[in-house]
Amino acid sequence: MNSCPSGLARKISILRSELEFGSYLTYCPHGSSFEAMKSLTFVRDHLKTGRLATLSAVIKAMVRARPQLPFADFFANDTVLVPVPGHAVSSKDSFSVTRLICGIMHFEGLCKDVADCLRRTQKVAPGYKVASKDRPTPEQHYATMAVETLLPSSDHLVLVDDVVTRGATFIAAASLLSEVYPRAAIQAFALVRTQSTAAIFSSMSEAVRGTITNRPWGTFRDP
Repeated sequence: MNSCPSGLARKISILRSELEFGSYLTYCPHGSSFEAMKSLTFVRDHLKTGRLATLSAVIKAMVRARPQLPFADFFANDTVLVPVPGHAVSSKDSFSVTRLICGIMHFEGLCKDVADCLRRTQKVAPGYKVASKDRPTPEQHYATMAVETLLPSSDHLVLVDDVVTRGATFIAAASLLSEVYPRAAIQAFALVRTQSTAAIFSSMSEAVRGTITNRPWGTFRDP
């Protein structure tokens, strides 16, 4: 068991500089087109509230499209999914959208197992609700999360979140897991990625595979 002392005074280990990620859908929080508004409604009214019927339908559609998806190899017979905790202090008994997503994905045969081993030990600002300058950094996420239970044996871990913006939470979570399981291959998957530039947003249905890069001056996601 790996405990996490509270406060940002905690010594920060070397964070990962890169992490491979995939996402199935795209949403635009600032667009005014029909497609942008549809994506915003999906995230606000269905994804963030954990509507089981909607999430099940989306993941079933993803399973049907799996052979053509750029991240299809993320989900293999040896994959263990690790739900990423939200911004609030969490426990095993609290509701979590990411746990729900992982549970549906497991039911649909996308992984070997789900390991609910990450906890939020201190609250941080919800990244999707605050201005860019106020979003928590990877260091802040790292200092407020902990690995609390042992994973089942696996060499392939996939972190799962509902939405990825820049990827700071993923970098922190992957760094924590790398310390405890240094031999495991770690990737990240978000059901939805944010596309803040309305001019280049065209459709919710845009599955991508890319890289999250962490540098001293910021965290960046491509695409």
